[in-house]
Amino acid sequence: MATLEGLAVLAVGVVVLNAVADALGEAAMACDGRSGAKVLLALARRRRVKALETQGRVAALLDAYVARLHVG
Repeated sequence: MATLEGLAVLAVGVVVLNAVADALGEAAMACDGRSGAKVLLALARRRRVKALETQGRVAALLDAYVARLHVG
């Protein structure tokens, strides 16, 4: 059960990372080309990459969990 709870926490983390990336992107658009916009966009990209990496971890862990259930 702890494994599923951990996966759920990671999945929520993906949602949060994407929400933060959305907010950063909106803030960058509001900067309207000023120098801060580039920084905000870079931060947003990092959050998107982290979200994708975390999604990959969730998928791998879920596959391992399912495989363990079928073998055991």
